[in-house]
Amino acid sequence: MPVVDMRLATVISAGFSHTCAIKANGMPVCWGDDANGKASPPSERFASISVGGGHTCALRFDGSAICWGDDEDGQASPPDGGQFASISSGTGHSCALRPEGNAVCWGGNTYGEASPPDQRFESISSGGFHTCALRFDGVVVCWGYNALGMTSPPDGDQFESISSGLVHTCALRANGSVVCWGDDTFRQASPPDGDRFALLSSGWAHTCALRNSDSVACWGGGLTDNQYVSPPPNERFVSISSGGSHTCALRNDGSPVCWGVDDFGQASPPEGEWFAVGPIEP
Repeated sequence: MPVVDMRLATVISAGFSHTCAIKANGMPVCWGDDANGKASPPSERFASISVGGGHTCALRFDGSAICWGDDEDGQASPPDGGQFASISSGTGHSCALRPEGNAVCWGGNTYGEASPPDQRFESISSGGFHTCALRFDGVVVCWGYNALGMTSPPDGDQFESISSGLVHTCALRANGSVVCWGDDTFRQASPPDGDRFALLSSGWAHTCALRNSDSVACWGGGLTDNQYVSPPPNERFVSISSGGSHTCALRNDGSPVCWGVDDFGQASPPEGEWFAVGPIEP
């Protein structure tokens, strides 16, 4: 049995200016900006992948972590030994969960974003300079930079999943409603009223989510345009990931679709590639 929690495994992940995804055979493919080799994955099979600002991390099926790309603050240098069930890359730090739920973080720690509390978590999400995690009782715990309130979740609420953006955080309740907190300059923390969702992904200044019908809704925007919150109409997806100024998603057949800013090719997936839409066999 793989150590990685396949319920939390990410097969497509959009970062600031590059994107990575895992094929059904476990092999990674990346596109977009390749500064410091962040879009040049090793030729190995992975169970899960997570793209950060200038680096990428992935989990092998045995739970060991490997990262590549910018390592100026140690964000691409996971601790030796040990196994992880899930992993999440932020702007300049990375965090992962041990199988028993303890969090381990590495990389930049200017605001304490890589200093998790001694608690057990079900899932974890690294943002810009903060990290949020979901306890087994559904309570959100956050740490790191909080000048804009992104590490101050609402009291007394319980959630099913969580996603940290650059300076905001969004979480999904069991009934499918979304709650966001933190910076709302571009309305990235203002989900549509009355909508219900099954999956959620926070980007730098926008958020996208999949409804139970598999249709997508995005909110937020950018300084110059909002094309990355304008998904293609009448599409249905099974997974989605919001990045810097782009978003990528997978259709039911595993074909990728991206939209938004494409200055480095981060929104131009390679033609003829299909990616995993179900559990990857070890």
